[in-house]
Amino acid sequence: MSLDISAYSVEQKYEFLSALVGNAQNHFNNTNNDKYAFKTAEGEINLIALRGFKDGKPCKSSNQSFDDNQFDLLQLSRDSYRLKNKHRSGEIPE
Repeated sequence: MSLDISAYSVEQKYEFLSALVGNAQNHFNNTNNDKYAFKTAEGEINLIALRGFKDGKPCKSSNQSFDDNQFDLLQLSRDSYRLKNKHRSGEIPE
C-alpha cells in the first residue's frame, strides 16, 4: 500500500511529520542534538520539506514541475496547530 496523507486531519499530519522528523533524527544519529528535534513549544515552527511528494502522496520527481512539498507547521498551543502545505521545486533553474 502506498503512502497517502492527503485525507489526514491536521492532527494526523502533525503526528506523521513529528514521527518523520524523529525517525530522521535517529537515522542520522542526532538523537541528543536539540537542533534537529521536532519543535513542540508554543509559537515554534517546523519547516519540513519532502522531495517527490505532491498532493499528499509520493510522486515521480522531475526537474520539470513543482513536485516537492514544504510543510510549515506552527504550534499554536499545546493541542492546536496550523499547517500550510506548499508545492516547491528543489531544482535550481538553469
